[in-house]
Amino acid sequence: MINLNIQATKKNWAKAIPQSLPIYFVSGADDPIGDFGKGVLQSYKDLEQNGFEKVSIKLYPNLRHEILNESIKEQVYQDIVDWLTVLINHKKIEQKDV
Repeated sequence: MINLNIQATKKNWAKAIPQSLPIYFVSGADDPIGDFGKGVLQSYKDLEQNGFEKVSIKLYPNLRHEILNESIKEQVYQDIVDWLTVLINHKKIEQKDV
């Protein structure tokens, strides 16, 4: 766990991730672990600045760390399903063009 934290906080951490990998950040905007949304937003920006095109972010206002245990968990799950659906449909379109 300590090694994972060290790797994730290195200056050039984003370069170790394939740019083709789709990433969806979801977090509570009031999560102290994510620096109240700032850390998640910075990770998102780091990926964008490193050329990632399939990176998305959703911060849920007034929610903390366990967004899947909150009263709006169905909305969070639906947002993830919607993101995956767009991703899957886009991949199908890309395959048709080949």
